[in-house]
Amino acid sequence: MLAVLYGPWVGLLVGLIGHLLIDVTGYGIWFSWELASGVFGLVVALLLLRHRIHDGEFSAATALRFVAAVAVAHAAAWLLIAPLGDVLIYSEPAGKVWAQGAVAFAANTITTAVLGTLILAVYARTRTRTGSLTVES
Repeated sequence: MLAVLYGPWVGLLVGLIGHLLIDVTGYGIWFSWELASGVFGLVVALLLLRHRIHDGEFSAATALRFVAAVAVAHAAAWLLIAPLGDVLIYSEPAGKVWAQGAVAFAANTITTAVLGTLILAVYARTRTRTGSLTVES
């Protein structure tokens, strides 16, 4: 959600650094997956550059744009970047990593679409809508 609210660079960095911190604490670093998370944040932010969530507006059209952006970004990250990186960098079996990517794509898309939409809708409600204040005489 930070990518949507603060832009492409924040999305890229949050994805990269966040995934790196998770992996360094237990699973080991898989740079192809860290890069995929960064690409996810970057793509979502680029596809939602023009929105008015900060102004308290989160319409059904914006929610649909968000869900579409999430699906496209997860597809790029988990069906392309991560599996391709695993094959090229780590010489992993192609069938295995594309299956992992497909599971990650499905789970992450559903989770991000549902929770992200709810979080953005609640956030928008906390903001004062542009033009909603009037001057009292």
